[in-house]
Amino acid sequence: MNKHLAFAIPGDIDSVTGGYAYDRHITQGLRALGWRVDLVPLGEGFPFPSPATTAETLRQLNSLPTGMPILIDGLASGCIPQILAPISQTHPIVTLLHHPLCMEYGLTLREQEHLRVCETASLQFARHLIVTSPSTANLLQDFGVHPKRISVVLPGVSCLRSSTVEVIQDSRNTLSPQPKATTELLSVGSLIPRKAQDLLVLALSQLTHLPWTLKIVGDLNRNPAYTRRVLELIDTHRLQNRVHLTGVLGDEALHNLFLNADVFVLPSLFEGYGMAFAEAMSYGLPIIGSTGGAVSQTVPPSAGVLVAPNDLPALKNALQSVLLDHKLRAHYAAGSAQEAKQLPSWASSCAQFAQALHSCLA
Repeated sequence: MNKHLAFAIPGDIDSVTGGYAYDRHITQGLRALGWRVDLVPLGEGFPFPSPATTAETLRQLNSLPTGMPILIDGLASGCIPQILAPISQTHPIVTLLHHPLCMEYGLTLREQEHLRVCETASLQFARHLIVTSPSTANLLQDFGVHPKRISVVLPGVSCLRSSTVEVIQDSRNTLSPQPKATTELLSVGSLIPRKAQDLLVLALSQLTHLPWTLKIVGDLNRNPAYTRRVLELIDTHRLQNRVHLTGVLGDEALHNLFLNADVFVLPSLFEGYGMAFAEAMSYGLPIIGSTGGAVSQTVPPSAGVLVAPNDLPALKNALQSVLLDHKLRAHYAAGSAQEAKQLPSWASSCAQFAQALHSCLA
């Protein structure tokens, strides 16, 4: 089989999000395995592209040689059925879907319904779909996609090997058996409504009698209005000295924050997989999250506490428990370290991705 394909990417592949990180790792991994991957930029504005962006997308895809396979990120494919219909007649299309577009939070009901209709139509033009979790694979049945057309390829973990996790775990629980004076909480994710950092700030505003600090790492510009809301909540509850928004950080700075943190917390309302949770487990961190989407498949009960999405009292109680109980934190940290041993590396994920491509394109 000719291992040459076009990878159609909406927006900037260097954007600091879990979805784009997955795209970057897969591109690098496929090339290392001997695939020729031509990146095709589709422009900005997805999943609501302007007429100019839609026209550019059509031009870019039409310019590809007849018969060349097209791997297309679901952020774009789900909203352009009118383009994929003719393109699918001349090119085999494989869709990489992180999660259904209509399940993003912050959309109006009209926008949700528009995206559901578009995505249901678009997915019918894909020869095969590759998704990042079993949870997303199950959701696609509601979009009329037969399970045989779906492959699940979990994201890899980039930072640590399990042996290193054990060293970190020992340093946290054996070399330093006494808790620090202040518990350092870490949250990683772009500031968008789906990540629910506002709920986290509200929960912590009820726990100011306990010693903690929180660092929120993530893009502050994806949704400026939502970022302003989070900042206003921090100001309203006088948490300026305890809650810090760092913006996007480089790999080394983020690595150091993971190393120094005591607890990872992200009350996402929905996740297609939850790459930040997997990374946190690779550092042996106890987890506080929600059951939204695939998180409960990513984070086992042994690694932390998951509460219902948007449940402020439950989130506050979970935070209070781990802040007060050092032994409970150690228990969940041990569970995270154990689970980290089962997480795939990016090399194995890329090999699985390549096999899925080979099977559907051969």
